[in-house]
Amino acid sequence: MVRMMQIDATGLFGSERDAFLDLLGDLSDQEWQLATECPEWTVKGVALHVLGDDLSLLARQRDGATDSLRLFAEGRPGLDVGDLLDGFNEQWVTAASFLGPQLVVELLALTGTWTERFYGSCDLDALGEPVGWFGATGPSPMWQAIARELIERWVHHHQILRAVGRPPLGGPVADMAERIALAGGAYRLADLGACDGRRGRGAHGIEVMDPLEDSGRMEPGRRPGERPSGSTGHRSERGRESADPWPEHGGVNDDLRRRR
Repeated sequence: MVRMMQIDATGLFGSERDAFLDLLGDLSDQEWQLATECPEWTVKGVALHVLGDDLSLLARQRDGATDSLRLFAEGRPGLDVGDLLDGFNEQWVTAASFLGPQLVVELLALTGTWTERFYGSCDLDALGEPVGWFGATGPSPMWQAIARELIERWVHHHQILRAVGRPPLGGPVADMAERIALAGGAYRLADLGACDGRRGRGAHGIEVMDPLEDSGRMEPGRRPGERPSGSTGHRSERGRESADPWPEHGGVNDDLRRRR
């Protein structure tokens, strides 16, 4: 099993949303209607999807409301999670399409403040919804839900940047998004034939290493696999308690897999 330190992305939500609002506020009426790499969504459609994500996470994570995907699944037997996610997302974007750009920006400013405040108040180790980005099949610590949300925002932010020909984000948000992406990939190495241990080589030659042991910051004289000096050897490890038919509530997994 891949083991990993907690990733705390809470301090970056404000700066990412500020940059997103600056981008949207600078768009012309024509740019709001440009196509994006999400085949059925314009720039406005992607922005509405981000707004819907904000409202959904606040409802289920902060307020404990019934999961929107479960509500959408009622009366739609036989659909898998991916089809339900597609259907729910399309329903939201279509229903909210009457909103004008100014109101979309104003609402995103509000939901951005609310989510930043909520995530800043969370116990990062408290268990919440499963986060498939990190390979979960049972309850995941809140830091994983928060990290997934940041990288989802980063993905959609860049879909709009590319659509309107603007340069990508840099700085701490980009650094954190890269870290989250690499962390998620580490949890999926077993799917690529890597071994199921903390360290070793899998069937396809993929080597799994503890990222806390072999982080690239090798001390002089320390061999690969040896702990750094001063290390206690302690690790926090999340178990995979139980199977869950809802491996995660949407998120960047679904957008990368289904909406390109």
